Amino acid sequence: MKSEISWPEVIALFNKVQYASVATVDADGYPRITPIGSILFSGEGRGYYFEKFPKSMRSNLDRDPRMTIMAVAPRFGFWFGALWHGKFQSQPAIRLVCEAGGRRKATFEEVEAWLSKVSMFRHLKGHSLLWKDMSMVREFKVIRVEPVELGKMNANRSPMDNLYAVAVLHELINGADYVDSKSFVSKCTMNEFLVRMLTYQPAWLGVLYKVRGVFAKIMGLQHDVTSNKNVKIENFDFEAGGKVDFFTSVDYKSEQYWIGTASDKHLSGYIGVVSEPLESGETRYHMFTIVNFCNWMGPLYFNLIRPFHHLIMHCMGKYAAKT
Repeated sequence: MKSEISWPEVIALFNKVQYASVATVDADGYPRITPIGSILFSGEGRGYYFEKFPKSMRSNLDRDPRMTIMAVAPRFGFWFGALWHGKFQSQPAIRLVCEAGGRRKATFEEVEAWLSKVSMFRHLKGHSLLWKDMSMVREFKVIRVEPVELGKMNANRSPMDNLYAVAVLHELINGADYVDSKSFVSKCTMNEFLVRMLTYQPAWLGVLYKVRGVFAKIMGLQHDVTSNKNVKIENFDFEAGGKVDFFTSVDYKSEQYWIGTASDKHLSGYIGVVSEPLESGETRYHMFTIVNFCNWMGPLYFNLIRPFHHLIMHCMGKYAAKT
């Protein structure tokens, strides 16, 4: 399986969608599209889904194992931003051409992985009606990965291979519940970009932190408000294990990338920057966020603050890129 799209990019998009569209071939040779929300990946180029409801799809695959799975970026903000700027910052849709395997009983680990994904709905009536008995799965092998091209909007999208080429990020993205990135072009060095990004503290951000504190208190989260306008680079230790404000450094290569992490009882997150030198002598800095949910409160809390998260990351990046 070779593709211009990296496997972490596939994982990143599929983690964002609520369901994917699966095409199979019916008995008359016509394509049949089925929405499947239980697609999970067991490794690069391999995956499975829980085969409980789609009876026609089941018979189609028993007769002809060819299938195509497509995921489309789901959020209004992604599409509005792309239309505004005239380019996609990441792949808007991905098509997986696959070959299905046989139907079999799900392992304990596979059931647990699915229940963890939908755990935020466990107290709702529909949870037991839909997912009480998820016992049978069908595996599939990815033959090839195809980008869904949308003309010049795709041609102008920022190259994200720099982000996925970092081995540590490859691992983190593969198991993440949420991934996003934003890119900024600047003449400053990476250390200058990092310090400006991490010391960005306008007055309105303090107000948002206070609002966040209300949610944090209700949900039993930690809430540390920091004011670090005057912090210098010598106060930050970007090397692995060092402290950078309330983040702990995971990995760092000077002028290449920095990865930091912070965790709470409901979620853990990673933030960082990967640099991409440009022919103009400037540098494109890719700011990323990677989130893992620890329990059902994680996605509930993160979805409440996500609009503010995007606003803050955008403003931090714009401020950091100024020279």
